Amino acid sequence: MTSGTTSGSYSSYRGDSPGKRIARARLWMKALRDEGNFAPVKGALVLAGEGGDLGVLKSLGADMSTVHACDFDNDWLDYCNEVYPGAHMHHGEAGAESKLIYFNHAHLDWCNWLKPENIRTFADIVQNIQKPGCIIVTMQKGREMPTHKWRDAFFEGIPRPVRRQALRFVRKHATADWKNPNHIYRLDEHILDRSHDRPFDASHIIGICEDQARRFCYESQRNGLDVKIFADPTGQTRYFTPRSKKLAPFGQAMVRMDALKTCAEVLLSLRKKAGQIEEVPYILQGSTLTYHSCTEKSQGSAFVSTLFMVGKAYMQPAFLSWVRAENPFVYEHWNKEDSMKYLKPVVLQFASTLPDANICDLFDVTEENIAQWREEQERGEIPEGRLPIHLTATGSAASLRDAQKGLRKNKGDA
Repeated sequence: MTSGTTSGSYSSYRGDSPGKRIARARLWMKALRDEGNFAPVKGALVLAGEGGDLGVLKSLGADMSTVHACDFDNDWLDYCNEVYPGAHMHHGEAGAESKLIYFNHAHLDWCNWLKPENIRTFADIVQNIQKPGCIIVTMQKGREMPTHKWRDAFFEGIPRPVRRQALRFVRKHATADWKNPNHIYRLDEHILDRSHDRPFDASHIIGICEDQARRFCYESQRNGLDVKIFADPTGQTRYFTPRSKKLAPFGQAMVRMDALKTCAEVLLSLRKKAGQIEEVPYILQGSTLTYHSCTEKSQGSAFVSTLFMVGKAYMQPAFLSWVRAENPFVYEHWNKEDSMKYLKPVVLQFASTLPDANICDLFDVTEENIAQWREEQERGEIPEGRLPIHLTATGSAASLRDAQKGLRKNKGDA
């Protein structure tokens, strides 16, 4: 998919990997079928690219007249407009275009790492999305590098006195307890400090978020809590490896998304202080899937996709009560081998519920592929796949009514 930023390459790598198809389909299914119960779809914003997200939305029955796709490349926009008629095409950066679009679901599919441009785009989407809403973010896991000459664009429209005042506040609180500094203040200081032309160091910010995750895990252990909350029954989805205590692949993914969320909250807080917005939206980090973009011809890279729930500040209690009642989020780690071998069984599992024509758009396969894989499955040549995320709408009507009632009640109290 297109990077969605104004710097760097305007186009993405060509073609989707099996792991990418699986993660994209599963999280869109999650957003539309599960979180969609809590936040009914009003419109969707995606990055156009080769039309991967548009195909998924079409196959899942979305009203294409409410779907908007952004890209810098007119050729890709023309292609998507021809293949997916009815969807709206926008030439430009997704964050800027989001001011003109009515939507409450989005997918920011970046083929790069945690960068200031991506943080700003994410903050723009959080600011402009209709609430409650869902934002899926996909980005590379690793290869972060320091970035110079980024602050003017990042802080555009925010007066210097506002930044200086925020930095003084942060330094005062960050040094209050130097042995156990709050990670939010440490992260804020790195972003706000302009001395010596300090670069934006994504690795440093991710390290701060790792320290916070590690501290929370250790505190849970000391308090007698079961730290298996960080792992699935197979032990694959965990924050830290048992012996070395280093970040596991899934933990590396989670702290990167925490860094993205926290940096966006810093920027949104500055915008509030500058009078650009009335409040900082509430962001809840939800379902997270990791995968590898390897193919038969390419070694690929490790990626992470996370579904964020976004709401107004008064919606936070309703969000949390809904999460406690339904436990809707899913956390999974797909390594390089899994990403390659599980495409066929996952496609066949979806095909047991959806028509073959929808499956073709959903996973970018042909009906001939599906027929051939069914024959292979009958011969026992395809392994059993992991169950896809909730093929049908889930959640009790009572808990949904309670959550919706909470939204109305809290709005009245706001």
